[in-house]
Amino acid sequence: MQTRQKAESDAEELVGSYLTAIRGIRSASDSAEVLNALVTGVASFAQGATLLLHRGDQVISFSSHGDDQRPDRQVVALELDSAPAIAQAVESRKPAVATAVENSISKKLCEWLSIKPGQPVHVFPFVLRDTVLAVLLVDGILEHVKLIEALVLTAEAWVEALNSRSSKGRAW
Repeated sequence: MQTRQKAESDAEELVGSYLTAIRGIRSASDSAEVLNALVTGVASFAQGATLLLHRGDQVISFSSHGDDQRPDRQVVALELDSAPAIAQAVESRKPAVATAVENSISKKLCEWLSIKPGQPVHVFPFVLRDTVLAVLLVDGILEHVKLIEALVLTAEAWVEALNSRSSKGRAW
């Protein structure tokens, strides 16, 4: 009986964390706030989460959150050709999983994020109107990959909603 109660309690806590992350995204009033809320919300399901803005052939650090409070770190720019797993996610516009090694994620990025060699890194593209605007890296072994993907989709939809509002504040 206690096992069932524990499972129910764990499920309720998981849903509560997920709803808190969604509420954080939906309370944002601009795109930058949405992206920061996404990173913060996802970090509750992983060791760390980092959002990189996609600009041409580069990704540039925007926001990061994890055990080591990554936001204090300096800005890092990275050529996509040095991180094939990120480049693949940008090109395909689909999530990918890579192992933190120099030939998939980039040595520079692994060092900057303190990701240990061999550690899994999930790459989620942030897509608006078929354009990848950013890439979310989530490190560590993930139990709730689908929830994280759903948070990315929620953030994409909220940015789209914010961008579609008129300057008069009408939502309809």
